[in-house]
Amino acid sequence: MEQATGSYRIRAERRRAVRGTGEARDDGWMRTEADGQLLALATRYGTLTLQQAATACWGGRRETARLRIRVMAEAGLLDRSAEVRWAGPIVWTTERGAHIAGTRLSGPSRPGERLLHRLAAADVGLALETAGNTVLTEREVRTAESVP
Repeated sequence: MEQATGSYRIRAERRRAVRGTGEARDDGWMRTEADGQLLALATRYGTLTLQQAATACWGGRRETARLRIRVMAEAGLLDRSAEVRWAGPIVWTTERGAHIAGTRLSGPSRPGERLLHRLAAADVGLALETAGNTVLTEREVRTAESVP
């Protein structure tokens, strides 16, 4: 009897940990490979525009990107903003989204005054990755430098 209670608690804890992440059946959505790619890119680069996300993950389909970003934001994996008119909608991961992305980076802070720099670096990095090059982002380099 105690074995059954222990296994029930383990399963219940596992369900609580993945609730809303797109991994559990009853979430109402399932996280796709493109969703995971967006979480990883947004964590690595810090911030992406809707257009950058659509191009990198969904073959340029903006409406698909908009829908998936909305679902992931409602699940608490992404933050989004449309406050900066020149950039359009932008997204970045939450701590939870960064953890699920599996990049070993923490969730980026809100973009703020470094937004233009972040988006320009993401533009160049994504273009290089599309061309088949390996890219280390500023966040990855800084994290590696901070480890003794």
